[in-house]
Amino acid sequence: MAHKWLEWQSFTGDDYMKGTSEKAQFLRNLKEFMKDGIERRYSEAYGHGFREAKWAVERYGLIYTLKHIARKGKLPE
Repeated sequence: MAHKWLEWQSFTGDDYMKGTSEKAQFLRNLKEFMKDGIERRYSEAYGHGFREAKWAVERYGLIYTLKHIARKGKLPE
């Protein structure tokens, strides 16, 4: 969820994130750092699990993936 929110912020963003001030640049850098950290973690649950879930959603869509998890208790393959 955090990753999706950070992606969404890339498109909408707060007004002060769109400026050229030091604060705006800091917030943009922080957002990218957090997003990158989520994508590259090495832990089984947060890193590998995130990448598998992201792949499933990109391939099958969010609704299908959620329904599959509800029915089967695991991600679609």
